[in-house]
Amino acid sequence: MPLSETQQKILKTVVRQFLDLKMPTERAFLVREFEDPVAVDQLHLWRLLKTSDSTYYLPTALSFHYCGEPEIDAAAKHGVEVMAKVFKAMYRGKIDPTPENLAAEVAKVDPRSDDQMIRLALYLAPEFWLTAGCLGGTPQHPDVTPTGINERVVTIKHPEILWENYIKENVPWPVSVSENLDDEATAIGAETTIVYNERLAYDILASLKVLFPRTTSASQLKSQKSEFTKASDREWLLTLDGLYKRGFISGNPIRTGFAQKLRDILNLEITNEGLAALQQTLQNPRSYYWALSQEFGRASWTRWAKTLVAAAVGAGVGYFVQHDPQPMSKETILATVLGAGIYLFFDLLSSSWRLHKSLNKPEPRTTSYGAGIAGILLFVFLIAGGLTSIYFNLAPKKHKYAIDPTDMNYINASNTLGAFQALATASPACFVRVTAPFENRGIRDVLNRLAVVYCKMDKPPDPAGPQEDVLKGSVDNGIVIHMAKEPQIRDGFITEMGNAFAVKRTYELPPGSPPDLVWIQIGRGYPFKKDDGRSGIE
Repeated sequence: MPLSETQQKILKTVVRQFLDLKMPTERAFLVREFEDPVAVDQLHLWRLLKTSDSTYYLPTALSFHYCGEPEIDAAAKHGVEVMAKVFKAMYRGKIDPTPENLAAEVAKVDPRSDDQMIRLALYLAPEFWLTAGCLGGTPQHPDVTPTGINERVVTIKHPEILWENYIKENVPWPVSVSENLDDEATAIGAETTIVYNERLAYDILASLKVLFPRTTSASQLKSQKSEFTKASDREWLLTLDGLYKRGFISGNPIRTGFAQKLRDILNLEITNEGLAALQQTLQNPRSYYWALSQEFGRASWTRWAKTLVAAAVGAGVGYFVQHDPQPMSKETILATVLGAGIYLFFDLLSSSWRLHKSLNKPEPRTTSYGAGIAGILLFVFLIAGGLTSIYFNLAPKKHKYAIDPTDMNYINASNTLGAFQALATASPACFVRVTAPFENRGIRDVLNRLAVVYCKMDKPPDPAGPQEDVLKGSVDNGIVIHMAKEPQIRDGFITEMGNAFAVKRTYELPPGSPPDLVWIQIGRGYPFKKDDGRSGIE
């Protein structure tokens, strides 16, 4: 659809005013000059002119193509091609788009370019998504100064056809049915595959909430987060268009073509309706409990982080000190579970309060899958702890002073006492010495109490004495029984002691020892037999 003679003259006037005088054109001047306000409105509707106040007009990229002057069209095309190459090189080289740097880089691409060409190319750059932010482009400040380079410049493979593709895709009026039928069908098919992205919409609102009351543009916002740059242009613009039409965001939308497709939104900001919608996203039970589990995970981690690190270090040290630790009693497990459960219960209660408090903060709630999974696991632990507590409280209780013949502690103590009884029977003048390193002094005291029932006891070594004398000839994770070979009738003592301890027999005794001496030398580590009955002595 060709422009009327009046429309083309209006377009040429606005373009020339911008190029020659660096000024916008006043609507009143156009109306007085051409006596056709409808023509001005039609050009604005077709996005051949742009305005932010309906008083002053500036040209769009389409204006330079349809103004009827081939030289201007060629200059605009050349400027876009050069600036696309320049911005791509500057983005790859991490060069800031300062005026000096731009002039130097333009000279490398096209030495014939002048300031007029650079000015025109920069003015057109935002419409081709070459900038990630800019100043100007308004009636008050027509010239554009870029503040950042859009990362999508790296995807431009053929800058020489960038202008033609833009003109082809942004026809300002409807084309005939027979014209470009295949391309139109392809475009419609592609469009139907793009849907409004609820998750992307939420992230957009959350980002705008942080910026409020400052404004931005849709193109600049897209370049600021990786999740935004991953979205296709169609999905990004469709989601923004949906937010705009629902009243969740406000700004100055830039639309092109007869279908008035959204291309960008200037002065973009969140509205009160958008803030309300951002809070209402938690009204869905699934989203609410997922957010609650994240808060629970964060609160618990804040409380338990140092404790867990200390416990891990302690466990590592304990592993090297004692490879086969004694199992914890049910009472110890119960106390641990109850203590942790109380703290976790208060963390869970505070998490709900923290979640609702976060809705009133300007910062968006960040999604943390790690915290969410941790919160779910801790909640399961809390339930399991409660059930464990109920089980231990309802399970049959053992009386505090009752002797249980099935208790392994009783059986082992009885067998050890029987071993000393057998030793006294075989050697009435038995003389026993028990030594142990400081870490196993408790086991030494138990053996002393059992042995003294039937045998005479050697004077205990000085606890402040050197450990080397106590450990010389000992073995880790077991006991060494020093006892003369004769009389062999005492060998039953070795067998009896082997019911509870990991035992090594030796006939060597310290010089000057009484002939009836039996020296029980406890080594480092866990001297008892393992749960599977094997000896821990290597």
